[in-house]
Amino acid sequence: MITRNCVFCGKEFVKKPNESHIQFKGRTYCSSSCFGKVNMLDKEKIDVSIKKLKKYMQEHGAWNKGKPLSKKHLESLSKSLKGRKVWIKGLTKDTDERVRKLGEEHSEKLKKLFIEGKLKSPRKGKSYEELYGVEKAKKLKEQVSKRNIKRLVERVIPQANTKPERILKKELVKLGFKEGKDFIHQYDFYGRYVCDFAFPEIKLIIEVQGDFWHANPSKYPYDENRMEANLRPIQIRAVKRDKSKMAYITKMGWRYVYFWEYFIINDTENVVNAIKTIIENRKKE
Repeated sequence: MITRNCVFCGKEFVKKPNESHIQFKGRTYCSSSCFGKVNMLDKEKIDVSIKKLKKYMQEHGAWNKGKPLSKKHLESLSKSLKGRKVWIKGLTKDTDERVRKLGEEHSEKLKKLFIEGKLKSPRKGKSYEELYGVEKAKKLKEQVSKRNIKRLVERVIPQANTKPERILKKELVKLGFKEGKDFIHQYDFYGRYVCDFAFPEIKLIIEVQGDFWHANPSKYPYDENRMEANLRPIQIRAVKRDKSKMAYITKMGWRYVYFWEYFIINDTENVVNAIKTIIENRKKE
């Protein structure tokens, strides 16, 4: 038999047969009458009881922490969720303002965690080969690459259709270019890379580089020979990947240009003028 004492009257009360451990631990009064009296007469005692409960949870933790859910519990959860409509299902940044805001907030939180060094992974510093072996690592890399390209093209992950991308696309449309005809947003480049904007007829690629993720030198100055001294590992990987991407696209006979997030947002007019000049010159070539 499990018992506790009421924080208001001191009376001992017993756990009810249909009451879970969590509910019982959260119940600090023997009756609704005691709770009502405290609520009406002495709000300070509620604060005391909450502090006591928080202290208990900090010292002992939840009774089911680290334990797998029972089959019965999983079945009851499944029944309770059945028929419920998930509000975010089928919505994208383009179709719903709430989804766009959530994506931006999540991206900012991730950026902050990376900067503070709080975002850690058990696989950090380990290669696919170390984790899975050479053969399996090769297959996994191919699968991940194909999946990421598909998801970027379909714009279902935060890296696609960012704020500077939306600004640039809006400006391209203002210039009279039609998406799908003159340019393609999130272009699958030979199944190897995804490019932000592509003009296939004139073989031109325009990339939007995020200041943090791609390490804008004006904000994150670094020495190319000693990048690890100034940049975070994720930035170093992005810088190296950008170089490989540019080299491959140029080798395939395309023109590759990029603009930093800061200038697209704060100096849009000059960026648009530069793009107009590049397109005009490319048509003459």
